[in-house]
Amino acid sequence: WHEIMERFRRGETINGKRFQLAPLLPGAVEVLEALRKLNVPLALVSNKREDSLLQELEASGLGRYFQHVYGHKDGRLSKPSSQPIEATLKTMGIAPGNVWYIGDQLSDMEAARGEGMLRVLIGRQQAEMARERGMRNDPAGAIVFIDALRELTAILLRLPAR
Repeated sequence: WHEIMERFRRGETINGKRFQLAPLLPGAVEVLEALRKLNVPLALVSNKREDSLLQELEASGLGRYFQHVYGHKDGRLSKPSSQPIEATLKTMGIAPGNVWYIGDQLSDMEAARGEGMLRVLIGRQQAEMARERGMRNDPAGAIVFIDALRELTAILLRLPAR
């Protein structure tokens, strides 16, 4: 894995194919720009290995949006544990009560469950799975379901800057 990722970073081809970053979710840059204009501090919490995650952010140009990046390392728990989120909030000096946690997996919603955050789940298929599991009426707080990031951008553009 590490050798393949290193070859990817160098732009090499493997079996005649050039590796590419996974495409961004449509509307991702617009959401990040809207949040930047609102002066909202942003963090990225991922189960990907932190070194790979940082390199992907650099290659995609998205690293400039995040004040803190938390990826997997040996000894760290991964989502759905809330530990990565707790550690990120502590590092950033942010109380969990005024945080939006945006994710595209049910494990994201489970990880943010105990932190008193507004949870936003992207994607119709994930929303259907959450409803089937009874997560819609979770006592830990509501989950906002959106089909696409463009819906979130429309909301953010109406908010006042901090």
